[in-house]
Amino acid sequence: MKNKMWKKTVVSLAAACVLGSTVGVSFAVHPIVTVEAKNASKVVVTKEYETSKNVRGTKPDGKKVKIFEFAAKFPKEVSVDGNEAAGEKISMSFSNIIKDIKKEYKEYKAEAKEYFLQAPENMGKNKGFYELVYGYGQETQGNMYSVLSSMTCYMMGAHGGFVQTGYNYDLRTGEKAALEQILPFKTDADLRKKLVTYIKQYVAKEMGEAVIYEDLNWDEFFGENPVYDVTFAVM
Repeated sequence: MKNKMWKKTVVSLAAACVLGSTVGVSFAVHPIVTVEAKNASKVVVTKEYETSKNVRGTKPDGKKVKIFEFAAKFPKEVSVDGNEAAGEKISMSFSNIIKDIKKEYKEYKAEAKEYFLQAPENMGKNKGFYELVYGYGQETQGNMYSVLSSMTCYMMGAHGGFVQTGYNYDLRTGEKAALEQILPFKTDADLRKKLVTYIKQYVAKEMGEAVIYEDLNWDEFFGENPVYDVTFAVM
């Protein structure tokens, strides 16, 4: 369990604390950062990517059954009041995210078909099927626009999976925003110490002391030169 993926998961677990008069931090499945709203720019989703598909297979006895279910909903194009260029740049970013969603659909579908060929008796009504579902929520706070994507999946195992990913944009430029732009932990050692201390306390309380390992290098996430990006969303 002491690998880099586990470390990234541990750091992405947390809850809410205030580190300043205008900035609050909230860590859930992934860190959720809250910023005081002032003169929020209006963002409108003008087009969505929305689809649902059922993939079916034929059992040896000729009976057709569902082997994979896919549903996805995500912003495709947005309009930003007073800043057309920012809207276009954010929409281009969304197009790339949607490409990744479509790619994952193809990968899951191929895996579902392969599993069905190997064990058709395990799939069908009252048995089970592969599942991949995407949804999203959005929020505008000041000059920040945030989309929190949720992905649930099931691959015929004992448990399914759930992942949240935050996508954050500066409405003045349309560029992606990084956590250190809101919480300047790279240049503020005191803030960095408070942030790490809080995460340790919260995760230990919610998940148990055993999930925090002594060898976890917090500087890889909240140091002057972090190795990993910490997912967050402004909500």
